[in-house]
Amino acid sequence: MTNTTEVEKNLASMGISATYDPNPKKEAPETKKSTGLSMSEFKGTKDRMKFLTSALPPGVKLMCNVKRVNSGTFSPPIYECYILEGQKEVFAMASRKRPKNRTSNYI
Repeated sequence: MTNTTEVEKNLASMGISATYDPNPKKEAPETKKSTGLSMSEFKGTKDRMKFLTSALPPGVKLMCNVKRVNSGTFSPPIYECYILEGQKEVFAMASRKRPKNRTSNYI
């Protein structure tokens, strides 16, 4: 019969084992959740702005690609953001550096 100390009881109440296990049980990998969000549903400019400025539900990840487009020799590049929907990329927004600014402010 083993006597558990107060420390061991506190550890057990927090879900921590008092002994070290070098081979812990591996948890199953997370399955991808369907977000139910689709950029292609938002056709108008106001709807697109609402989609881009609203927060995602907790636990939802939104995958996107950012592409750099060189527009000319002396002009700064334009950055375009595309949201991934399956194998398809949907244009979301673009930005460029403001001219004649020393700091990197993008519009």
